[in-house]
Amino acid sequence: MPGKAINVTYSLPAELVDKYRDFAHAGYIPSISAAVREAMEEYAVKLQQKIVKREMETAARDPLFIEDMEQVAADFAEMDSDDWEQSQ
Repeated sequence: MPGKAINVTYSLPAELVDKYRDFAHAGYIPSISAAVREAMEEYAVKLQQKIVKREMETAARDPLFIEDMEQVAADFAEMDSDDWEQSQ
């Protein structure tokens, strides 16, 4: 995620910070900040997927949404049928 970086402060368990310091010193990660940034980006993707799934599950139980999707499917089926007939 490119963009302007800002400094923030979080409280983390000392053991976790020590572990990441060791990773950085050993060259396994560029820096603790880089590791935290990557972890937060991955978590944001995972959380967004969870949110979308929950919204889709809610929509799947919504009669108005289902009716709308059925109408869209019927409209496209008709258009697809017309295109198919014209190509023959």
